[in-house]
Amino acid sequence: MTGWWQTFVSDDDKKIGFFNPIIEKFSRIHTDDYFQRNAGNHASEHFKILVACMAVALIVTILLGVALACQTMRKSWMTALAFLLGILVPALVLYFN
Repeated sequence: MTGWWQTFVSDDDKKIGFFNPIIEKFSRIHTDDYFQRNAGNHASEHFKILVACMAVALIVTILLGVALACQTMRKSWMTALAFLLGILVPALVLYFN
């Protein structure tokens, strides 16, 4: 999600909105603010296409994995718990870091 945000949202739009400061905090794992940011959107169209394809492929793969786990596990709540913890634990670690 943060890679998508960095690629498709211009620097001017990153300052507007409720969730943008939160997403900016999470996106520091990618850059860690080592590189200076240029004004405007700095991603080429080819790179945007690549990022969009990777994001869609990741989402489809995750959904297929969850569907497979739900079909093979007798206790579906364990799959749901593992999925939620896989999102919440890294998000909390990054947020409080």
